[in-house]
Amino acid sequence: MKNLNMKTNQRHQQLAGQCILITGAARGIGEHLARQLALAGARVALVGLEPERLQQIANELGAKHMWVECDVCSITDMQRAVEQVCKQFNRIDVVVANAGIASSGTVAITPTAALLKTVEVNLSGV
Repeated sequence: MKNLNMKTNQRHQQLAGQCILITGAARGIGEHLARQLALAGARVALVGLEPERLQQIANELGAKHMWVECDVCSITDMQRAVEQVCKQFNRIDVVVANAGIASSGTVAITPTAALLKTVEVNLSGV
């Protein structure tokens, strides 16, 4: 157990002070990762489509963290988000491209528009 704690401490030291942008940070894996990185001392930029939720999480994490409303399918939105993060953090050390959506049905029954949106977000999202 001591060896595991030493490795965890080393990882936290490596992450401390790093500026990390996470897409899809409002829920699920993105939210959990943001919380863990903040605990490790990283400065986290939460990026996604749910401004109220992103703001709530950023507030819970503390003043050194931020959020930006952004659609990963929009290059303009992503450029704006990166500019805002760089303005506040002066840099971005790591980007976690976590944003993604899932269809609730099979390919056989899912409307074409929903399938195309899934591909757009999950494969083409910036």
